[in-house]
Amino acid sequence: ISPPSNNYLEACCRLLTIVGERLEQQVKTKEYLEVAMNRMKEYKAKFKLSPRISFMIQDLIELREKYHWNKPSPA
Repeated sequence: ISPPSNNYLEACCRLLTIVGERLEQQVKTKEYLEVAMNRMKEYKAKFKLSPRISFMIQDLIELREKYHWNKPSPA
């Protein structure tokens, strides 16, 4: 596997941030979301990504796993 471009990863993060909760709620699309999230984790672990993209992926993972798609309110 070769690393995707930063533009591709940024677009994926933004898209999943917007529609991830909806994909999670539907039986048909939850599996696709799981594949996409696992792929993002794989990219983050295997490749030397720019810090910006790495943080975007980490924020996406936390948004799903820790906050269940509900963005935390600013402190």
